Amino acid sequence: MERKTLLEILDSAGGEFISGEELAARLGVTRSAIWKGIRQLRAEGYDIRSKTNNGYALLGNPDLLTPKKISDCTSMAYPAERISVFPSVKSTNSLLRQQAMEGAPEGTVVVAEEQTGGRGRMGRSFLSPQGGLYMSILVRPQMEAGRILFLTMIAALSVIDAVQRLYGVTLSIKWVNDILFHGRKLSGILTEASMDGESGGLEFAAVGIGINFRGRDQFPAEIASKAAVLEEVTQLPLSRSALCGAILDEFWDRYHVFSATGETKELLSRYRSHLCMLGQRIHVLSPQGEYHAVAKDIADNGALLVQREDGSITSVQSGEISIRPD
Repeated sequence: MERKTLLEILDSAGGEFISGEELAARLGVTRSAIWKGIRQLRAEGYDIRSKTNNGYALLGNPDLLTPKKISDCTSMAYPAERISVFPSVKSTNSLLRQQAMEGAPEGTVVVAEEQTGGRGRMGRSFLSPQGGLYMSILVRPQMEAGRILFLTMIAALSVIDAVQRLYGVTLSIKWVNDILFHGRKLSGILTEASMDGESGGLEFAAVGIGINFRGRDQFPAEIASKAAVLEEVTQLPLSRSALCGAILDEFWDRYHVFSATGETKELLSRYRSHLCMLGQRIHVLSPQGEYHAVAKDIADNGALLVQREDGSITSVQSGEISIRPD
């Protein structure tokens, strides 16, 4: 018996009691197995009450992540069977890439409550403690590898619009993949692709999104001072399932237009409007080296155009930037 299935049934009852007999019948297990599952969930912190002749009830309003809850929070009725939720994984991108190589279809989504080996750009680690929202979306676009930056842009705008719609919080973007709240990082995006050796195009891409939802106390001091946490920037009730569903709605709306038409003008315009560093002095760390520059604009292919100290304009397609204080 899977713990998450038992938890989902209890949650769907809305605080009403369900008998152990009914739970056992629905899950196809013994009442003893139900009792053991209840004990495990209680040990994990869930408030489950028992009452003689009535059964069990899940109390409070736990912020559960389940495929059904996520699906119910989408406007498109996203198929729950395409979504997998795990308490802890090494990396949602790594797991999704493995599934993709085994033939998983476009639209497969992996969600986790914790990552033990989360990754950022240029091989950096991405701290992913319990209480966050970590998700990866599988796409199989018919496009050249050089257009992969657009997938990251689609994900960034999806996070920004979902957070704005649900919680009224305005966010900005630091090229290419950091989502900021007043200069502090709330979310990071990592798009990893597999190439088709014959065509030179993309075979698939895993678009990973990590969001600091709760749990500031789990960040080391040097990271906590630079991080934003969603629960601290809004007074509205939070739900990871609701945010995950809203991000999926926003992502697929944009992705379907992009993949069907190849149109990027509106995408670039919206992405540019959220950038926080245009006109500012930055430090560039790229495969071509490190240097100081001024961020000028976004090129038609999504690269960052910068003006170096000698006045020349350079296109940055990969790497990291940091904003230099004046």
